[in-house]
Amino acid sequence: MTESRDASRTRSKLILFSKFGLTVLVLVFVGRRSWVLIANRNFSDISVCPGWLAASGLLYAFAWFPSVWFWRDMMRSMGEEPELLLCSKAYYAGHLGKYIPGKAGVLLIRSAYMKEAGHRFGVAILTAAYETLIVMGVGLIVAGSLASLLIPEMMLAESWKWIVHWRWLPAAVLLTLAITAIPVITWILSIVARKFAKSENSESQLSSRQLSRGYLVFAITWAIMGLSLGAALQSLSDDWLSLADWPLWTAAISSSTVIGFFAIFTPGGLGVREGIMMEVLRIQPNISADDAALVAWLLRVVWLLTELAAFAFFWCVFRWRHSQLNRKNLVT
Repeated sequence: MTESRDASRTRSKLILFSKFGLTVLVLVFVGRRSWVLIANRNFSDISVCPGWLAASGLLYAFAWFPSVWFWRDMMRSMGEEPELLLCSKAYYAGHLGKYIPGKAGVLLIRSAYMKEAGHRFGVAILTAAYETLIVMGVGLIVAGSLASLLIPEMMLAESWKWIVHWRWLPAAVLLTLAITAIPVITWILSIVARKFAKSENSESQLSSRQLSRGYLVFAITWAIMGLSLGAALQSLSDDWLSLADWPLWTAAISSSTVIGFFAIFTPGGLGVREGIMMEVLRIQPNISADDAALVAWLLRVVWLLTELAAFAFFWCVFRWRHSQLNRKNLVT
């Protein structure tokens, strides 16, 4: 028994060391690539508009409100009645957990706050797993639907120009498949979510109706996140960007974020997301290569600061509200 425990600990350490090593390699590779893209830029010419960065952060914070609502709605469908304010605090705290090695930190933090408030830990972690999987699944659908927009027309050979006229075909196909396969997808997600949350509660199965609502609300989430990227790009540009590029921004942010999520060896997709994003953006005719590299890392900082600020805000509001309620109870 002791030998098996020692072997298990050794294996865990090796896995952790391997993940750390891979993360370092990715950061070195992407960091060097970023430097190559901005090496010719005169750093004294770089100007960042704080107002647009603030707008990017606010859009990012707002983009996750549909997720908070969906998570709370799922918990209510399983017999819990958590406060919206509590869900918001727990949700944004969980965002910080993605920087803990492994993907379970997000679920554990959110569920721990729910348990502390008297809600069932198993329900909280299972519904958090559902929310995470569905939002990333919708992100994958959005990325696949808009992927053709990431290839500029000028890069297509003459014999491939017909693709321009069929850019929306992948979206039609993927949406049709996603809608018609709802019963199968709910069954698969129910199995994966229970394993992800280490739950054996077979009664807590995702319904087709809940998945359909998830499609709608998370499509809004990814669209707003695309605007967040657009605002960050605007902060680096002296010229006004066009909202016609909104689908392009959404495609870039969804593809890089989802790929970063599935790169389980790096916390928060660190390095992977930035590498995908800057390679996607640098080939666009209206975005310079140095701006693509700068915005990829700038967005990481803005989003992290936004997550910290959002958690601090909801923590303070939640604590103030409970102090007011306690004072009121003492008076009465």
